[in-house]
Amino acid sequence: MTIEWSPSTASHAARTDVGVVRDHNEDRFLARPPLFMVADGLGGQAAGEIAAELLVDTLQRLPAEPTATELIAAIESANRAIRDAAAAGEALRGMSTTCVAILMLDVAAEVVHVGDSRAYRLRAGRLERLTEDHSVVAELVRGGIIDASEAETDDRRHILTQALGSANRIAISASTIDVQAGDRFLLCSDGLSGQVDDRDIEAVMRGDGDPGVAADELVRRSNAAGGHDNVTVIVVDAQMSIAPRVRDQRSVHRPIRGQRTSVAVALLAAFLLAAVVGLALGNGWFSTSRTAAPGASVQPAASPTAAPTGSSIFPATSGSPGQVPGASGGDVGGAAGSAEP
Repeated sequence: MTIEWSPSTASHAARTDVGVVRDHNEDRFLARPPLFMVADGLGGQAAGEIAAELLVDTLQRLPAEPTATELIAAIESANRAIRDAAAAGEALRGMSTTCVAILMLDVAAEVVHVGDSRAYRLRAGRLERLTEDHSVVAELVRGGIIDASEAETDDRRHILTQALGSANRIAISASTIDVQAGDRFLLCSDGLSGQVDDRDIEAVMRGDGDPGVAADELVRRSNAAGGHDNVTVIVVDAQMSIAPRVRDQRSVHRPIRGQRTSVAVALLAAFLLAAVVGLALGNGWFSTSRTAAPGASVQPAASPTAAPTGSSIFPATSGSPGQVPGASGGDVGGAAGSAEP
């Protein structure tokens, strides 16, 4: 036996909230296991949410279990759809959206992102960031021009270098990571990461066992910190499941202790029974039923044949090897001011 996990056992919770300051929600999410995605629409008025919805609509058309290649191709297709829609209407010009997605596979996961929406993994109580923001400030940090503490208060931290809809061709970051039973993943818009410190996010992710409770608490902390932006979070747990390993030939044919004892006792009983019957037949039946002729010598009865010994009769043993309905069988969210389970 070994402790493993499979995408079918992953539990998740998704929440989105308009926040305290904004009057409408431009965030959108898709929770359709094994695919999870958060989008933060940009452009103001209704434009940002339309860009995010176009992304969700495109990803909903993917197969039930897409490959990483199909996911990236769908995101590129969504970029073209956003560009085409923006070119067709003056009110939509300049709209764009971030995207962070995780595709859960059997022993790994594909993390894909564009913009500053983030993915995290909590393992053994430690939170690590899986994505690097596509933003001006992040580039300055990577270039050594400013440090991480300065980046937290820099006025340019919300200026993006990549977003879906911002250019005909975009740079999509993708990485493959390993997944272990017990891992917890977080996807979020910058409504969370821009207002709640990573250490506080780690404390919530580590402390709340239920993904729904953790998601609610993350949204609550974002709003308590000012709620200056829409906030969307998806918490995904790689739950443990028991998966039997194929045993080697020796273990397949090795009986359990009780089984070996039962067989030995049965063999001993059979041997004793045969001996008793043989003695009874030889000394009893022949001596009472057969009468010797006068002058004839009486021959002793043939001794019974003992049951064969040395053979082993050991029978072989063998081992037998959260989803809320949405438009496409998954959770789709992002209505203004909603907190969707």
